[in-house]
Amino acid sequence: MSENKNLDFFELLILIVKRKKILIPAFILSLMISYAGIYFFVPAQYASQAIIMPNETDKVGQLPTMLKNMANLTSSLSSIKKTTTADYYKTVIYSRPMMDKLIDTFQLMKDYNIDSKEKMLKAIKKNIRAEENDQGAFEIEVTAHGSLKAADMTNFLVDELNSRIIEFNSKKSKDNRLFVENRYNEVVKSVLLIQDSLKNFQKRTG
Repeated sequence: MSENKNLDFFELLILIVKRKKILIPAFILSLMISYAGIYFFVPAQYASQAIIMPNETDKVGQLPTMLKNMANLTSSLSSIKKTTTADYYKTVIYSRPMMDKLIDTFQLMKDYNIDSKEKMLKAIKKNIRAEENDQGAFEIEVTAHGSLKAADMTNFLVDELNSRIIEFNSKKSKDNRLFVENRYNEVVKSVLLIQDSLKNFQKRTG
């Protein structure tokens, strides 16, 4: 069986050598046709990347951290799952509102020649990479049909993400302030109740 395989290989090799004047030009021509097809019919893809270094104020999950300092609430914190900054960034970027705004702003359905929003969402998500790298920075990379459009789309995502972070931090600060105010009011009420109880006890024993 192995002898037959060796024989077939040598026969093929001899055939190639004999017809090299025909096969080599044909091979080169096929390469040129393939390259021309890719060049003229497959749109070029360009990638643009942005790197974000999260600030301490960008980090999520700070309200649970503050709550841990409240002795009477520690037992309820064991079930709270801390969300990382990278998880929050990815959630914002890949969210439906963000993707819809990106598609509409850059008229991507026209670029991709897609008439369905759902198909467009699947296509554009494949061309967006958003993840944390080994150095702890967050990378956003967008691939598009033009270098300028790729850069514009990347900057758009960075600007929108920054707006969401500012909005989130503003809401978080408001929630923290309300929480502290509510706790203060509860403590004041408790103190007043204790004072009333003490006065009543003094009257009964006085």
